[in-house]
Amino acid sequence: MDVVDEKLPEYGSSRVVMPQTRIGLQFEREQNLCFPCMIKQPDNAQAVFSESTHLYFPHGIITTTEKAIQIREEFGEPVRLAQLLASNNFRLGHPSGRKFGDLQPILDAHEGDDSYRLLRTGENATVAILSMIKLGRIDYTIDYKSLKTFDDRTSNGSLEFLNIAENEGQLVSGAIGCTNNEWGRQVIEDINQALPGIRQDPLFLQTLQLWFANHDNYMPLLEEQIWQGQ
Repeated sequence: MDVVDEKLPEYGSSRVVMPQTRIGLQFEREQNLCFPCMIKQPDNAQAVFSESTHLYFPHGIITTTEKAIQIREEFGEPVRLAQLLASNNFRLGHPSGRKFGDLQPILDAHEGDDSYRLLRTGENATVAILSMIKLGRIDYTIDYKSLKTFDDRTSNGSLEFLNIAENEGQLVSGAIGCTNNEWGRQVIEDINQALPGIRQDPLFLQTLQLWFANHDNYMPLLEEQIWQGQ
């Protein structure tokens, strides 16, 4: 966001950290805000989206080494998420309000199960989920591999990442999302105008390399499959 602020100084933005559920509520109430790391999708009643800014590799399972061994033995790798959820033997945790793209229908199909899911609220819910995994209060979460990279750099790096069969190989285009009102539509128009410069900015490229360094082909994929099509 530093680079976007630099390219669009006329907006004089401020930053607020919110839980996922509160972000969604603010969009519904048409409050003037933008969220920098959303999954790109068609504009909807609550949000409008910029052209693609970055690329995510598919969601996977983050768990301890011990649980990773058990999950692999029972479900193989890539892991069949539907089978893992149906077994009800491993407890999933994730931030309340979090959505998971193409995996969401699978998760929704098991929403009524009594013991399989724990939802965490609060501003630091994602970090709290990782702590709960390490403490054995839950068994795994679903997230991007960049979250494991974050844990490797800020903690003891004791977690593992398992690929999921249902979304294996699916690239996810990321974008900036703003409230779908007159203000938000104008901001997105201005962001799109500034994107060619943003995509070449050294600080922006350095940030991408920092969080996606564990993918050797990240920048070629981003440029060839995402940016060149826009």
